Amino acid sequence: MALTRITSDGITDGTITGTDLATNIDLVDNQKLRLGTGNDLQIYHDGSHSYIDNTGTGNLYIKDAGIVRVRTASFGVDNADGSEALLSATANGAVELYHNNVKKFETQNTGIHVTGDISLTGDYLADDNEKLKMGDGFDLQIYHDGSHSRINGSGTGKLILMGSEINLNNSD
Repeated sequence: MALTRITSDGITDGTITGTDLATNIDLVDNQKLRLGTGNDLQIYHDGSHSYIDNTGTGNLYIKDAGIVRVRTASFGVDNADGSEALLSATANGAVELYHNNVKKFETQNTGIHVTGDISLTGDYLADDNEKLKMGDGFDLQIYHDGSHSRINGSGTGKLILMGSEINLNNSD
């Protein structure tokens, strides 16, 4: 059996075997823990930020039997070369989702902000007195007040209903 030696050149004469390492593996800034035949997975710290780089083919999966928790002030996911943001999460702040490096979804202290169209395949649900508001001054509001359903056009101009045929009926 060949012995495994750890030298200034790294691990030589085979691999580390056994069930446990007896101590930590300490690396200085910019030194990488590299895994895979082509060093496809690299984990390192550059002195300011920490990185997990998947530089090979295939996907990076994070698996956990419970809930995956990232305990840091901020967390981001970029494309392979770091030129395009995919996701950003900041402690006590926003979670942002990107499409083609353009922010499309952001959480805010008052709710969410979406840039672009919203396409639903289910229902839009809102409690009583929660309004669908439209217009720069929210001049058009559609809601149910608990007793009545309302369409309120409170801005300047007319409330115009258009269609090839318009029928107004009671609930019967």
